[in-house]
Amino acid sequence: MEISDKNAYDIQQFCIEGVSVEPEKFIDSAGLTTIKNYAFKQGNPLQLYTRMIGVIIRDKYLKIKGISIDEIDKHDPAINV
Repeated sequence: MEISDKNAYDIQQFCIEGVSVEPEKFIDSAGLTTIKNYAFKQGNPLQLYTRMIGVIIRDKYLKIKGISIDEIDKHDPAINV
């Protein structure tokens, strides 16, 4: 997906879903092993942590591109029906 032509909602979904489905594309091997071990020790699914990491990546990307987080709601199809 080319995210440069997407709106803030699309970017959010790409980051959260992308890291949840294919964390190895966003997190190096050592980091992913650390997160997996932590999730296991806490008794939580890995996706709980990968979704949070997706939000962190989203926030960083939007900040670098000068896009307000408020823009996400403006393009959310659930809100703008």
